[in-house]
Amino acid sequence: MSPEQIGIVAGSWRMATGQRALLLGAMGERLGDCDGWPADARALWLLDAVTALEPLLSRPAELAEAAAPIATCRRTCGRDNLVDEGDALLAGLDHVLGPLDERARRAWRQAWHLLAEIIAGMTLAPFAPAPQKVTAP
Repeated sequence: MSPEQIGIVAGSWRMATGQRALLLGAMGERLGDCDGWPADARALWLLDAVTALEPLLSRPAELAEAAAPIATCRRTCGRDNLVDEGDALLAGLDHVLGPLDERARRAWRQAWHLLAEIIAGMTLAPFAPAPQKVTAP
């Protein structure tokens, strides 16, 4: 992402989270349940994830490290559900801030693609070895 795009995302996120309840409600309306994970809980996870990761967009190594615990809190849903979450994020921003202009929409799509790629790599790796069970000696 360019510094300009990061600035657009940071500024609009600050404005949007100033109306947290409205943003959360708008995202929840856009999301459906996912394998027993209610839409409102998904919206809260999405809001918390973006809030935690947005400040790290300009620092990819830190971003990936910070995403690990956030990804483990995400219920196992498919890649299509990450797309749905990105769409819900944009719909929530549109609802709270008014329709995003094309530059802001592009910046947010780029940011979400980056975040979703990192999260997907941590949660949707079907061929990754299973975690080893640690037993006491």
